[in-house]
Amino acid sequence: MSVLLKQSTQVVISFGPFVDITDGNTYEVGLAGTGANQLENTTTGIRISKNGGALAARAATAVASTYDALGMYLVTLQTGDVNTVGVLRVAFNNATALTVWQDFMILPANVYDSLMGTDLLQIDATQLLGTAWLAPGVAGTPDVNAKLIGGTSQTGNDAGADLNAIVAKLPTNYLMGSSVLTDKDDEIDAIKVMTDKVGTVTNTGGTATIGAILGDMANSPVVTRLTNINTKTTNLPADPASATGAVGSVTGAVGSVAGNVDGNVTGSVGSLAAQAKLDVNAEVVDVINTDTSTELGAPPVAASSLRARIGWLFALARNKITQTSTTQLLKADDGTTTIGTSTVSDDGTTATRGEFA
Repeated sequence: MSVLLKQSTQVVISFGPFVDITDGNTYEVGLAGTGANQLENTTTGIRISKNGGALAARAATAVASTYDALGMYLVTLQTGDVNTVGVLRVAFNNATALTVWQDFMILPANVYDSLMGTDLLQIDATQLLGTAWLAPGVAGTPDVNAKLIGGTSQTGNDAGADLNAIVAKLPTNYLMGSSVLTDKDDEIDAIKVMTDKVGTVTNTGGTATIGAILGDMANSPVVTRLTNINTKTTNLPADPASATGAVGSVTGAVGSVAGNVDGNVTGSVGSLAAQAKLDVNAEVVDVINTDTSTELGAPPVAASSLRARIGWLFALARNKITQTSTTQLLKADDGTTTIGTSTVSDDGTTATRGEFA
């Protein structure tokens, strides 16, 4: 299986093992450098093939390789070596060692970071069922037309026509917010228009009470609460100073509310009652003692949530950790999947463990 590498990004690979051409077992330890039959020689050194192309020398500013162990060398592939998407073959042969080659898969930066890091894979939709998308009026916002609403075919004017019919039934002074409806026949007709599309209303303005119309509208989802309207001789209040029952939304200051509030509350709340405090405390205790969270899939970034940071410390303290001469790996709960890796080194004076990635 090819090792995945990021396009146009310098990387150090472990290349080998190199063994003696005669016995096929003794490790070759003196191949680093630019001399004859060495890895960095411009004519006889490492050769690379980009996506099936002819083998050629590496980038001109090649970084010298170093011997690691067990016949393996740490070889630096520069941006010029990994700038072509596709299969990259790295190969070397000389008179003293058996030929060594290794294949790598070069991925675009976004694809590599999406698979190996935390980036998101870029997916641009160009067709729908084989047909190209229409160019939107605003970039990034698709233009969408409604074909069916509630299983019923719609035209471009249906919604507008319904709204215009409702508006036509309301007196001008009510629309402007300066007064109340002056005629209960107008109120009845407006309610009828609003419910024509969702339920059957047999009563018309001027011939029945509001109670009778509400009976016809029992199955209508449009009108759910009209408890303050009793008969057509009762006017609507000019300003609802108080309201009993469910209130959808209220604009302005509200002294006190008895009962439940459905939806959002914008503004300040004076204080929580005793029961509310107990409820909040119970929820917090539940989050701490009962609720669980999934295992982290990667090291959290520097600016991360408290949950992510605690989860990371938990994984470091609990999970399996493996160590090679150059890399420390933190495993997931399954003991196989790698959550994060850290480069380690020791120059004889300072031992360094790099940041997990």
